[in-house]
Amino acid sequence: MTRLTLTRHNRLVRTPTVSALSAGHTRPIVNYYRCASCFNLGDAFASPLRYFVFPGEVIFRDIHDTARQTILGDLQYNIIVGGGGILLPQWHHKIEMLADRHRAKLVFWGGGVNEHHKKSSALPEHLQSFDLVGVRDFGLGYEWVPCPSCMHPAFDKPREITRPVVVYHHHQFPVPLNCFPSACNCNQDFEGVLDLLGSAEAIVTSSYHGAYWGILLGRKVAAFPFSSKFHYLKHQIPLCSPSSWAGALRSAPVYGEALAECRAANMRFSMQVRDLFYAS
Repeated sequence: MTRLTLTRHNRLVRTPTVSALSAGHTRPIVNYYRCASCFNLGDAFASPLRYFVFPGEVIFRDIHDTARQTILGDLQYNIIVGGGGILLPQWHHKIEMLADRHRAKLVFWGGGVNEHHKKSSALPEHLQSFDLVGVRDFGLGYEWVPCPSCMHPAFDKPREITRPVVVYHHHQFPVPLNCFPSACNCNQDFEGVLDLLGSAEAIVTSSYHGAYWGILLGRKVAAFPFSSKFHYLKHQIPLCSPSSWAGALRSAPVYGEALAECRAANMRFSMQVRDLFYAS
């Protein structure tokens, strides 16, 4: 048995622990998220098991690539689905299979809706079959648990504002602004991306996580939305077209309490998960 530890270089390492070594009876945990995505930094850092340690073995599954037979084999284990935009319609059938057939405990943690070119979405009914649900989408009827990437220690680094605006692109929906420093969500240097976002007074982005991380850093953010997910951020920001970004930034709020609030929500939820998995 091992535990996951996030190093200062953003690598996950497995090391034996007393609690894990003494937990021979503990079911493994399978975490379904978009873990194999090399083109989306937000997906890669959205797993709650990057930040929270539970006894026993942890198995990561990519929701996109996992075959039906593998899912059926996982039903005996405790399962965490999330985070990220894992409620993309093309993956609903896999999550529904988990919901309908699971034999252990099933948790939805920090994921949310993701319908492209829509302003609203409904959560799928099969979430009602989960034992515990926390969604990153605010106001949709379940406990609000934002993306667990807020727990990353890189958010604690002080960053000086040295420029007025930076741009952060989603690789499929580039921002049509070439006059500012920029980065893309296919860049896998998490701390480097936060350094760029934190160096500006304001951020223009087409990335959900670019918007979310900008909010957590206490910066003004304006976003070009391509999916329903942007409309359910608890800390609302102006959503605009490429032609109106400057005016949108003028009205953008700063949420100085957002990082602490998001971390507290995840900490509370982690305790609920622990109670669910390990209650005697």
